[in-house]
Amino acid sequence: MSLHWHNPMGRVSAVARRLVMALALLGACAVSWAADASGSGANPLTPPTSSAPAARPAVRQANNLAIITIKDMITAVTSTSVQRRIKLAEEQGADAIVIELDTPGGEVGAVIEITAALRATPLYTIAWIHDDAYSGGAIVAVACDEIVTSPAASFGDAGIVRGDSQAGFREGLKPTERAKISSVLIADLVESARANGYDEVLIQGLSALRVETWQVRDTRTGKNYFLTRKEYAALFGEEPREGGQAKVGSPGLKDDESGGPLYADASSPLPSEDDNKTVPRAVDPGPAPNFTPGTEDFTPLMRRTISDTVQTRSTRPDFSHEDQANYRLIGPATDGTVFLTLKGASIADFGFSKQTIANDEELKQYTGAQSVARLDQSWSEATVAFMTYTMWGHLISGLLIVIFLLGLFIELSMPGVGVAGLVALCAFVGLVIPPMMINASAWWTIAAILGGVLLLLAEVFVIPGFGVAGVSGLIALVVGLIGTFAPAGQLFPGVGGDDSSLAWAASIVVLAIFAAGAGAYLVSRYTQHVPLANKLILNDAQRSHASAPTMLGAMASAPAAQSGVVPIGAVGVALTRLMPSGAADFDGQLVDVVSEVGFVDAGDAVRVISSTTYRVAVERIEAPSEAHSGSDQA
Repeated sequence: MSLHWHNPMGRVSAVARRLVMALALLGACAVSWAADASGSGANPLTPPTSSAPAARPAVRQANNLAIITIKDMITAVTSTSVQRRIKLAEEQGADAIVIELDTPGGEVGAVIEITAALRATPLYTIAWIHDDAYSGGAIVAVACDEIVTSPAASFGDAGIVRGDSQAGFREGLKPTERAKISSVLIADLVESARANGYDEVLIQGLSALRVETWQVRDTRTGKNYFLTRKEYAALFGEEPREGGQAKVGSPGLKDDESGGPLYADASSPLPSEDDNKTVPRAVDPGPAPNFTPGTEDFTPLMRRTISDTVQTRSTRPDFSHEDQANYRLIGPATDGTVFLTLKGASIADFGFSKQTIANDEELKQYTGAQSVARLDQSWSEATVAFMTYTMWGHLISGLLIVIFLLGLFIELSMPGVGVAGLVALCAFVGLVIPPMMINASAWWTIAAILGGVLLLLAEVFVIPGFGVAGVSGLIALVVGLIGTFAPAGQLFPGVGGDDSSLAWAASIVVLAIFAAGAGAYLVSRYTQHVPLANKLILNDAQRSHASAPTMLGAMASAPAAQSGVVPIGAVGVALTRLMPSGAADFDGQLVDVVSEVGFVDAGDAVRVISSTTYRVAVERIEAPSEAHSGSDQA
């Protein structure tokens, strides 16, 4: 598996988060989120009375052990959830944290946030690979103080690709992109290696190809090292012998099959459109004194960036021929043709795993824990992940758009605030809250949607006709709805990231608007045949004609084209409340009309003040006795 790249963004402010939680109370998923974050209820880490376990290293001794699970793809939801659970473990008295991993990897930004949180916690951390820690999962594992594995564990392959979790495609990166992202990941891996005792050259093979290493053992300490080709030559006074079979490798490269440079940046020449020329780049920044690159493919700028980023100083020896007697050659370890991937016992052979742990009971014995609490991802977090990172979740969001628009239409077409308005509000909350919980949707999306609705209402009720307010409102509504599909780390779909996210979001929104329009037509056409529909709407107590039909019913029975047959000055009766549009009766002829000034209640007398093929405008008059005369008024 390979790591997916999305541009990482900062978290929302504390004030914004509180407001998100307040809105989330209107949606079911946020209730559990808030409850989990508060850590309410009995302390799950309170130890029972029991005898003390056998002696073990003090650094690993944990009376209260919290197990934090990371399952499936690592996303911004995972990052937020893990940070919440780490904080909960700290607050409720855990002595150590176990990160149980079974994941194919995920987003670079989310992975880096998790590794930073693990380094920041004062608690001792153990990664339990149970059963797979690929890609971002491997990077999270090495960030812990130590690693234990299940008998069937797999670990490694943290190569980078650009992927889309909704569309389901993967593609390679350009050399410049790979250099920038790899610098971040290699620096993180080297930081973990130095802090937790892993070989800093070998570990680069998790995320970089062409990392050739040879394993040697320090006969004085028993510690294993993995040497680069240069270090091998410096230690043994000769180049490595060819033909040896490396422990990890396979014929052919797994990525960049063209054999060209894997990395390129501003300090390296790049092929131009003319293959016979190169584009000059910036001056070489010089050697990186605090970093031993695992491959010569790393550009000078990458080496300098990694060296400056890593905070922990290297304790790696300077291998020289004078020290040859102190080292014993084990043999070739990796040939660099694949990303470092290990299974079973080989994870321990390469110095990563400290112990094989099959179940929770063995884990308790290993740590000496008297109390073990599992802190799994909450159902609300799982719901947010489903809604924001899966194709089905996005299709459900499209359905919520349909419900939201259709509910607005029904509510505005009938007097009173009824079930349709409440359903529209719930659909709106369900649409905007999940992405906002992971900072994937900015506040501008809510402002755009609500602003668009208000502009459309102003166009309908205040300034009838389809003018600037109506067009602006429609554009704002569409843009806001598309914005709710922005991936985590992007303010706008397709901006600063993958253009496919914009096309995906726009397609769903357009289809949803089309479906809502079709639904509005069907509701207008057939509502009168569904008795329950009328009962769900709150009736207007001020109607003077209790038997007057709703506007939807009138719309269904009104003629499709009025052809301007109603003369100016004709007097009739409003059959529905005009807000400002509705239906009126002119001597038995049902006509769609628009109130030119203010609202008109059902049963009020109206007079035509303008009449065209497409629009009949009326005004309320004070003489209801004239409503049925049908005579022209001077």
